[in-house]
Amino acid sequence: MSVIHKLFPTTVFKDNREVSFEEKELWEKIILENLDDEGRTQDWLGFSNIHHYPEVSHIYEWIVQGIRRYLMHFNIYSGDIDINITKSFINITRDVETPEHEHSENHITFTYYPHIAQGMEQNLRVFYDGHTHPNEPYTHLFEQLHESNFNLLNSLSDVMLVNEGDLIVMPSKMRHLTEHRDGREPSSTESFDESNIFDSRICIAGDVVLTKRQGAKGLWRLLNPIEDWRKFD
Repeated sequence: MSVIHKLFPTTVFKDNREVSFEEKELWEKIILENLDDEGRTQDWLGFSNIHHYPEVSHIYEWIVQGIRRYLMHFNIYSGDIDINITKSFINITRDVETPEHEHSENHITFTYYPHIAQGMEQNLRVFYDGHTHPNEPYTHLFEQLHESNFNLLNSLSDVMLVNEGDLIVMPSKMRHLTEHRDGREPSSTESFDESNIFDSRICIAGDVVLTKRQGAKGLWRLLNPIEDWRKFD
């Protein structure tokens, strides 16, 4: 009897919470405080400390619990690990799509969607991380396949339907992009103010570095607790 062993999956975690109107008002306030003079916000513009706002700390606690549940799928006991959010920022869009990129300077990346206006839906596409798929007899063979022929053994990318309230957790090295669900052509630039925030798609994105919890045994390949670090000028 023949048996196929599927040895190398890549796992992306997804959860969902109901988003109240009161929570959306909190995000509106935070967005308006994190816009530049042209109505733009992003980490590369310097707006990367959203996780320090105390009024949304309970939401970040829920996000961190999701990350711990993600780690438990790999039998990693998260009680030995500290989850450190290194940055968190807002990605707010109507017509612009997010180009392919990754966050590989970190360990884990999350995205949370507290508001998606009707017609502003985008899919999240994630890509296999590597030059050659483990099952490819030679490099680039699977690239020649039509997407309808992709399966768990040969797929180089996958599409996740993202809805309001969704939380996505994935390895930071995983390349990803967003694309309009209806297939329309994206525009190049856009800006926001009080009048059009809720006519958009709001994504809270962030990155995490894992460190060993103080007193934890083993885990020698994990970064030491931040308290043990020494910074030099």
